[in-house]
Formats: sequence, structure tokens, C-alpha cells
Amino acid sequence: MSLTQYYTATTLDGFIADPDNSLAWLFARKSEDDGPLNYGQFIAAVGAMAMGSTTYEWILDHEFGDKDPAEWTWPYDIPCWVFTRRQLPVVPNSGIEFTSADIATVHKEMVGAARDRNVWIVGGETWPVNSPTWVCWTR
Repeated sequence: MSLTQYYTATTLDGFIADPDNSLAWLFARKSEDDGPLNYGQFIAAVGAMAMGSTTYEWILDHEFGDKDPAEWTWPYDIPCWVFTRRQLPVVPNSGIEFTSADIATVHKEMVGAARDRNVWIVGGETWPVNSPTWVCWTR
């Protein structure tokens, strides 16, 4: 049975990014690749992911900001859903599904796509952390 997990790094006061939407504080920290709750073990168990438009745009800006869109390569090889009501740039061959559909309906699709692996809820801000629908599935 797959889990739906919210996995992120936050400051002690509960923020993911600083007031300038930067993660510099995080990237400046030493990472224990084999430590408890390490990213490598976590991502190996993930079969699908979901994020909001702010997180998606952060990835676009920080991964591809200086590249031609034809050169963009999505850093994940699992299905991804981006919850948005806006038209956003598309990363070629990424397998990203843009949706504004009901969370419960999309969650069923994600669990099916993940097969026996987990679903990762990526990012933060007001979505998905404050959604009661996600909170009941997340562990």
C-alpha cells in the first residue's frame, strides 16, 4: 500500500523559503547522505508527486532560468501533477499533468500511477499543507 507523504526541509520557525523566496539557507547546510530521513532513501520509494504552481515555478526559475526551453530536462522520472488554474510553461517530455481538478479525484490517479510506491506532496506555502484533504492522507 502506498503512502502519501509531505517531505520537505523547513526552518525551526516553520518556513521553507526566506522572504525573497530563496532556499539559500538550505543549500548552505551540510547534508548527511546516509543520515536518518535522507533524500536518497525517500525518493527511491516515491512513484508519483504533486505540487502547486509556486513550487513548479520555483523549479523552473532555479533549474532552467538561464536555459532555452528546448534544453529543459525535468529532474524527476516519475509522474507529476501540478495543481494550478493558470497556463504555465511546459517542460518537454516531463510527464507533468497540469490540473485544477478535485484533489480527491487526482489523488486516486496519483496512487494508481505510483503503483506500490508512495506519493510525494512537494512544496508548501498555502498549498497543499493547509488542505484538509491532503492532511488526512499524509503521514
